[in-house]
Amino acid sequence: MLEIAIIIAFIGALTAGILDLRSSEFPDDIPYLMIALGIFIWFIYALTFADFQPLFFSLALGALFSIIGYASYRFGVWGDGDAAILAAVVFVLPSILFIADFIINLLIVSIIYLVIYSLAIGLGKKQIRQSFIEDVIRRKSLFIAYIIFSSILIIASYMIIPELFINLSLLLLLGISMICFILYGKNIEKKLFKKKIPINELKEGDVLASSRQLRGLTNEEIREIKKHHNNKFIEIKEGVRFTIVFAIAIAITAFFGNLLFVLLGA
Repeated sequence: MLEIAIIIAFIGALTAGILDLRSSEFPDDIPYLMIALGIFIWFIYALTFADFQPLFFSLALGALFSIIGYASYRFGVWGDGDAAILAAVVFVLPSILFIADFIINLLIVSIIYLVIYSLAIGLGKKQIRQSFIEDVIRRKSLFIAYIIFSSILIIASYMIIPELFINLSLLLLLGISMICFILYGKNIEKKLFKKKIPINELKEGDVLASSRQLRGLTNEEIREIKKHHNNKFIEIKEGVRFTIVFAIAIAITAFFGNLLFVLLGA
């Protein structure tokens, strides 16, 4: 049954990812369908084998990651679509071991993806470099706290379980790298992904530059904006087209397991 669930999760994430790359949006029906199929197959599994544990984890972990995804969306880290796909994947794949490997792989793939994407978009632009450095300086207390906490954790792990020293060190390094590239990506978004368009050219899925969350406009909202907006032009923005990363992380997890262990040769 897990193999079927992996196929469902991969096809759903891949479809959403391809649509996201093509038009920067995908239908809400995709994550909703994934969630419905996930709950359905684990409900059938529970009735067939009298094992309700996968169904319980599907509902519990799915709800947990829905909250995490929604919080990420509210703070502007992800778009609403990315948050929905993350929750949908967990609803479909309620294996704690698989999800743990998937999250680590998602972090690794995200960093690689953001590096390539960021370099391709912002390479050579002085305003991006300066803005990123200023952003890091403004958040220096966060970085100092992270470094202190990580150092204490690494030293403690070395004293208690020396075997985890290298793995934990790399994982914490990945964490701070992820934070840096999220900040870098947000600077690119602010500086390069904003443009003014005629208000009559607004379409469903466009994101207003003034919006804190990465959420596309609905047709009803567009009608209201056109009705009450006094200017002929309006500023919109595009986010990093990130959704394809979920499909890549699922495939890597299915075929290779924990990519961190593979890279370390464990």
